[in-house]
Amino acid sequence: MYTYCIEKHLDNALRCSMENYGSFEYQDVKDNNAVRHVQICPLYAMSQMDKLLSAFVWENNQ
Repeated sequence: MYTYCIEKHLDNALRCSMENYGSFEYQDVKDNNAVRHVQICPLYAMSQMDKLLSAFVWENNQ
């Protein structure tokens, strides 16, 4: 996920997985210390994706 964020110059991303809800961050020292933030959405909640996206608090939201 980090590689994709770096290639696409994204600061925020949503990852679907078998994990529970969560989030993590990575500080990219090669890109001016940009912070990459990833929200985790469990697969069982895919039907609720619209609600989840609007409920997540994204840093650097523009």
